[in-house]
Amino acid sequence: MTASLEDLTDKISDVSPIELLNILSKEHDLPRVIPIDVEKIASILGIKISRSLDPDFCEDENISLYDVGCISYKNRQPLIWLNPLEHTYKTRERFTLAHEIGHYIKHILPSPDQKIFVDTGKSISRSKSYGNTLEFEANKFAAILLMPRSLVQKQAERIRDEEDTITNSCLIEKLATIFDVSIQSMTYRFKNLDL
Repeated sequence: MTASLEDLTDKISDVSPIELLNILSKEHDLPRVIPIDVEKIASILGIKISRSLDPDFCEDENISLYDVGCISYKNRQPLIWLNPLEHTYKTRERFTLAHEIGHYIKHILPSPDQKIFVDTGKSISRSKSYGNTLEFEANKFAAILLMPRSLVQKQAERIRDEEDTITNSCLIEKLATIFDVSIQSMTYRFKNLDL
């Protein structure tokens, strides 16, 4: 890990998704465009990503092809494995990647003893993760990172100005396309933002 990457990890430990975007935008030229470039974020953070059928990338014998993805932290190197069998849709893969970044920022960096998170379909599901605080936090982090409040509100206002009779379901579909997220993810975010 380079000195500048070590400085960055000190700054981003346990920050909010918006603080992360602000830091990366100011200090690492992350473009503030929609959709949020989650791949670029991972790259700036020095995270290696694998989409192979080999779950051993995260170096944990308990990971299987039934899992959605994982993040591990070995020898000061964050590794994310995204199961290609579970990510046939780009929007699902983007959310999982943002979710794993959430684990890295909120759970791994602040707590050096926590070295790995393995995510199943249940743990990454918003409706099924309420009982698990860490998974709920990673899901919330992913939603805010991919769909920042100010950007969603701005786009919703723009669309409503252009189409004053648009239904909420049509607006959600348009926003999901703009932000490159699933309709389900945007529906939850739309409700959480009370739009």
